[in-house]
Amino acid sequence: MSIPAEVWQRAARLFTAVTLAVICGYSAASWIGTDDQDVFRQAKSATAAAGITCTALQAPVIGHLALAGIENLVGTMIGGWLGFACFILGHEAQERYGSDTKMTQFLLRAGLAPFVGVLGVFAGWQMGMEISGKLVLLTYLLVNINNDDYEHAFEFTLSRICGIVVGVTCSHIAHLVVFPKSATKQALKQFGVALSSLLELNAEQAWGPDHLTIEAGGVQANGLSAPLLLPATSGGRGASAGEAQRGNFYGTINNSLNTCEALVRPARYEVLVGQKGPFSCFLPTWGQPCWPGSWQLPSTQLLQAAPALRRMARLLYALSLLLEDGILADGLARLERGAPEGSEGLPCAAPRHLAQLLQAALQDMASGFASHAAIPSGNLHTFLKAVPSTSSQPGFASVNPLQQAAHDMTDACSPAFQAVQVRWHAFQFLMEQLSSETAAMYNTMQDLVTELV
Repeated sequence: MSIPAEVWQRAARLFTAVTLAVICGYSAASWIGTDDQDVFRQAKSATAAAGITCTALQAPVIGHLALAGIENLVGTMIGGWLGFACFILGHEAQERYGSDTKMTQFLLRAGLAPFVGVLGVFAGWQMGMEISGKLVLLTYLLVNINNDDYEHAFEFTLSRICGIVVGVTCSHIAHLVVFPKSATKQALKQFGVALSSLLELNAEQAWGPDHLTIEAGGVQANGLSAPLLLPATSGGRGASAGEAQRGNFYGTINNSLNTCEALVRPARYEVLVGQKGPFSCFLPTWGQPCWPGSWQLPSTQLLQAAPALRRMARLLYALSLLLEDGILADGLARLERGAPEGSEGLPCAAPRHLAQLLQAALQDMASGFASHAAIPSGNLHTFLKAVPSTSSQPGFASVNPLQQAAHDMTDACSPAFQAVQVRWHAFQFLMEQLSSETAAMYNTMQDLVTELV
């Protein structure tokens, strides 16, 4: 059984971080020497704390590590010095009341641990740092419960805190040097995957269950090299295969956007300080740009663009379900063949032509996002003009081929005719919603691309 590359990368980072921590501990112990056994013991304890911290701080991306490192440092400082204060107070209380038993001293210090844990939980919630809340109690227990030497209490506390600080530092160095992975780049990558899947959903599934390869015609697709996969009016592919592929596209879009949104917060804790070709250097930060010339992920714009893309996917999914209906598909085929020449609006805009226009507009957005360039609006405006409200056109009912198809089937009062009308109105509504959401997505994508430049 082969080991995934991600596992090898995590192992390499951990090996590097722990090795650095051991080197730091050994250097400190060598400098201190073995003459003072108490101080030498604290150096060994600090090395152990550093190694434990390196193990606990394993993270998939730099931003996650920076966020966890900050929370570890905050929780360590609070818990460590709180434990030191409680140890001193416990010792003073023991001296004042004349109790010198080990159990009394243990009870005085350990009895406060539940209250410190509750305090850490509330403090972590208040600061938005859940890990810090846990580290408060953890460091308190390490410093307070295990310490029996009043003379070296300060050194005992300082060694634990220094060990954790060294562990955080070594983990950061390892993640920056060994297979560095950025939350910013991963967030943009996942958004790009969702955008590509939206293009495939529109081209292969949204406009009907059966498809035909058709050239884009006069549509300016702006770099779209492959011919568009657009629906034919009849075909033979099984519905189950179409449902599975449609579900895969829709699931990929949602999963990628969920991952992208989850990476936005850790991406705020890293900055881009240099880039050359495909290589880039991200460094951890405190949540704000603190390096000259640094750049951060435009999280606000990305969090606006992701829901817009998700709404577009939902509309295209609903459109594909509606166009699986055989009656509506037959009516749209008649609409495509029998619309009067020179009329404006949807009756003369064949569904396949609408699909081409929408695909070209989406391709413009995808190309602009990939190249970090301004998104042209020509194809978008062409699509928006092709999808007006058809019901408001004068004389539309008399030239509506779909309505004529229903009359050919049966009389106007029959349930079959009413079913066709319901489907047709649903199609009109989806077209209008698709038009407005495409415009909204264009605006959010333009804002995002502007910040990416």
